[in-house]
Amino acid sequence: MDWKAITIGFVSTVIIGLIIQLVYVLVAALVGAYGFQSPWLSEYKEVLWLGGAALAFIIAMLIGGAITIAFARSTHLINPIVACTLAGLVSLMTSLDYSHLKLMSLVYLLMCGVFSAIGGRIMLSRRTHT
Repeated sequence: MDWKAITIGFVSTVIIGLIIQLVYVLVAALVGAYGFQSPWLSEYKEVLWLGGAALAFIIAMLIGGAITIAFARSTHLINPIVACTLAGLVSLMTSLDYSHLKLMSLVYLLMCGVFSAIGGRIMLSRRTHT
């Protein structure tokens, strides 16, 4: 494991995740404020919010995995998986009361690893083609 790459990937994933969440919250507030004017938007508002939150999470983990593998000296996908899972764990621990770790929390951490590995694999394929 490359600890420099894991540290850079962890920090960049947290920062990118926070920036993407900020944009998501601003867009969701805008949709919430003006959603009553559109019957379709007001009907599917919750679904759109959930889909937007999932998309923000996926983008943050993909970019975090790509950044981690870009700084890694090896091509092992364990580096982005560890970095982004740690970032997801920190994000999860700030939202929990530290007493209840539910099944969805474990699914969230598993998805952190999966999407960071996909981002790392995309970066590796781009690295070998250029």
